[in-house]
Amino acid sequence: MSYSRPDSSDPAWKYSFWPKTNDKNCLECKLCGNRYNGGIRRMKVHLTGIGTDARKCGLATDDIQYEIIEYMKKKKRKGLEKDDDSLSSGASSKKLPRVGISVDANVVFSPAKLQCQTNVDDHNLEKIEERNIVIQHFAKWMYQAWVSFNAVKLRSFAQALEIVGRYGVGLSPPTYHEVRDICLRKEVENTKELFLLQQTSWRKYGCTIMLDDLGNVNGKRIIIFLANCRCGTFFLKSIDASCKIHDHDFLYSELDKVVEEVGEEHVVQVVSQNGEAYMKAGKLLMENRKCLIYAPCVSHSINLILTDFSEMPVTKSIIMDAREVTSFIYSHKLILAFIRKETGGKELVRAGLTQSISAFLTLQRLYTHKQSLKAWFV
Repeated sequence: MSYSRPDSSDPAWKYSFWPKTNDKNCLECKLCGNRYNGGIRRMKVHLTGIGTDARKCGLATDDIQYEIIEYMKKKKRKGLEKDDDSLSSGASSKKLPRVGISVDANVVFSPAKLQCQTNVDDHNLEKIEERNIVIQHFAKWMYQAWVSFNAVKLRSFAQALEIVGRYGVGLSPPTYHEVRDICLRKEVENTKELFLLQQTSWRKYGCTIMLDDLGNVNGKRIIIFLANCRCGTFFLKSIDASCKIHDHDFLYSELDKVVEEVGEEHVVQVVSQNGEAYMKAGKLLMENRKCLIYAPCVSHSINLILTDFSEMPVTKSIIMDAREVTSFIYSHKLILAFIRKETGGKELVRAGLTQSISAFLTLQRLYTHKQSLKAWFV
């Protein structure tokens, strides 16, 4: 996507642009999407949190803040009073308050610390220290609660931190009852509203019904049904197919029910695994419902292709030799330490979703580091 912006060395322009080419006074943040009038000066306040003319961007990292602050310091040392707002016709020339007396509304500092913030360096250092303390407390909670590290990648996690910052001092933690009952009920209502938005998208653009076999879950064979459209992927339902996983009539019946619930006129295609029962069910569905098509899952098809390749005599022999090599390396600590040093700490054996994928990933890793292996064995 191309953005409308001036040819400037100001790093703030890397994270903002003109959403309207005829209004050079209005800028939009590429990170959070918020728009502000006032030119690039106000956008710097938004990105760094230094000043009170704009709310701090919750997605701006410390590196982004440091980059912009260093640029501001560099310009100040050169005695440049004008900012790149001169590039924007009609941009506001109103100067921001001094950094030394400006405090981000989303960060709380003690009175003693506020007095010592007399320049950009002090302010930035204080913010980094405060952030490190907060992040360390979040990390400690995650370790104690066994929360997955991938949780920090969720957009909802960043939004939660932003809301906590807006609340300020005195926020009481949620109670067990609130999380278990009150908040859960509200989230169910929010999910229902989201489902209504999904239905609107289905009627306008259509959707794809997807089946996914989760395998053995607590002794049960669980199959989930998902609907994918322009608004995203939405969970529809799950069934226990422990006794009928190979029954194509059963799978067809469940598929037909889902298509009926979503609306036949809204379903463009159905995607499932490449198992024999799934493919028979898909063909039956296409015969009875002429307005949709059935397509096998691409990733599952690739997995089946790799499985067939791994069973070929030549390929199977290579895979067996690779297993002997890796087994020998991992059973001798001295050799393993040398190989890890040569590979930069990377493992030779790579785990995949299936056995065939793991085999080819390991072959790829062995081929990449074959010179290091030859240096040791040859």
